[in-house]
Parts: sequence; C-alpha cells; structure tokens
Amino acid sequence: MSGPSSSSFIKSGLGNSWNEQMCRRLAWLRDLGVMGRVHLHPLPDGLLGFHGMPLENSDDCLPSNAGTDLVVLALRDPRNHPLMGGHITLLSRRDSHTHVAWGEALDRLIALCAGGATTRASDVSYVLSTAKESYLADREQLAFFVQMASEDYRYVLNQEEPVRAWLTQCMARMFGVQAPSQPDMNWWPRAREHVELGDDETFFSLTDLAWRRLLEAVSHAESGFHEKAKMGAKKVGDFVDKFLRHEKNKPVWKLMDNTTFEPFH
Repeated sequence: MSGPSSSSFIKSGLGNSWNEQMCRRLAWLRDLGVMGRVHLHPLPDGLLGFHGMPLENSDDCLPSNAGTDLVVLALRDPRNHPLMGGHITLLSRRDSHTHVAWGEALDRLIALCAGGATTRASDVSYVLSTAKESYLADREQLAFFVQMASEDYRYVLNQEEPVRAWLTQCMARMFGVQAPSQPDMNWWPRAREHVELGDDETFFSLTDLAWRRLLEAVSHAESGFHEKAKMGAKKVGDFVDKFLRHEKNKPVWKLMDNTTFEPFH
C-alpha cells in the first residue's frame, strides 16, 4: 500500500500553486548552475534552496555570478557542501546539552570542508560513526551502572574498582562537558565550578547529586553504617537512571543513524 503523496499535506486549493512555485524554484536552481553541486534543503518558504541563495525575481534575471562563481561562493559556507551540508546543519542545530562527540564531529566535518581536498563518503561515515560510538559507549556504561546498582548495591561501593573514578566524567560528556577518559576521583570536584549551565540545569544537578550521594554512601560504608550505605547507593542509581531517561542525545543519534554511506575500511 503506497503512502500519502506530498499533495496530502498541502491545503486544499493550494496544491497547484505550490507545485508551480516548486517547479519555478527548481528551474531557478538549475539556471543558477548549482544542482548537484551544493546541498539543498527546505527554506522558510518550504521550497528548496541553499544558504545565501539569491532569490528569483519577477524578471527571472540571473545574477552575474551564476554558475561556477556562485557555486564557489556558496561552498564557502560548510552547510552548502554537497556531501556534508545536511549533517553540518543538523549538528549545528542540536541541543547544547548533548554529548561532546557531536560537537567534535561537527568540527571535524567543517575541517574537511576547509581542507580543500576531495572528501569521500567514507570520510564522512567515519566521522559520524566515531561520534555515535563515543556516545553509545558512555550511554551503555551508565545503563550498565544503573542495572548493577539495582541488583547489588555493593557494586556502587566497590573500593577496588571505584565507580566515582569515572561516573561523573561519563555523565558530564553526555551533556556536553569535556571530561578525561582516564579515571580520576577528583575530577568532578574541580570541574563542577567551571561548568556552563546554560538554560537547563537538570543534567548538572543530577550529576552533582549522584556524586554527593556517592560520597555519602562510601563514607557510611567505611564507618560501618551498612543500611545507610545501601540506601545511599540505591539513590545514586536512581539519579543516574533519571539522568538517562531525560538525556537529549537520542534525536541526534537517530538522525545520524539514518545516514547511509558506502562502507569504510
């Protein structure tokens, strides 16, 4: 069974007008000489175009730089790159409280644009796949922590492999804070004073609460107050679980995951 056509989403009576406008726009893009040479995306008017595109006029008079000169000018904006423009635009618009890997991927894609060399689809795939793997590695580690904390509170309090050496770093990366990959129990106490909260303090607060409850639980365990230690360890797991349920990376990950490029080696 076929899905609805594009006309299904256009108000009754406006279909012909919209189709005429789209045909006019496509003809304009063709005459500008940019088809297949820059990334096209829907503009605010709902029609295809590119960043910095000269709009068609009533006389259909082409700008003097139509053709190669216009393409060169358009490609100065990384969002117009024919291969990476869509990804650069998506990553540029992502929520600021998302994994650091997405920002690193954006920087690498922009660097590829600026490099001047021919970029292959496999190059873009590698950048995006690396970012997705970094995000998923941290998310899976936190999910494993939540599972283990619910099954055996002693995992949270284990002093041979202390979770406080990596837990806050992992959480911080998830909401856009650069954190070392090496275990460091003193990292969060130093870093927390310098975190830019922006317009959403949720993830900072949950990370800080998890850290504080973890310190309390460990202290209770060392003092022999095992019931208090158990309750504290459970609370740490609850905070991390809430953190994961509210994290904002899934929309970015799904958009990147829908990207299909040639395999890379």
